[in-house]
Amino acid sequence: MSTEAEIRAFFDQYEECWSSRNYSGLGELWDRDDPQPFYRPMEVDGYIDSWTGLERYWEPRPGVSYVEAPCFCYKNLKLKLVAPDVAIAMSDFSWDLKLRGGGITPVR
Repeated sequence: MSTEAEIRAFFDQYEECWSSRNYSGLGELWDRDDPQPFYRPMEVDGYIDSWTGLERYWEPRPGVSYVEAPCFCYKNLKLKLVAPDVAIAMSDFSWDLKLRGGGITPVR
């Protein structure tokens, strides 16, 4: 499989996990051997830089969801191969959320 195909397959899985609320599946897409993951969500101030923080971000209250129907998709994926097994990927992400009860608690 080409590098581009691998990256597209990753984003296809990522899109499916978000859109189906499969939060444990999101975690499976990360390198769990990394002692300090980091993520910069656009709707949260600052960075998330721990597994506990990521898990809390993905599912702030385990078993309780404020989102009834999420829809995440990516488009305009652009890739630049910078080494044989390293690429920079840029994309546009779009979100649509149907919330339960009309409100949401910010993730912190």
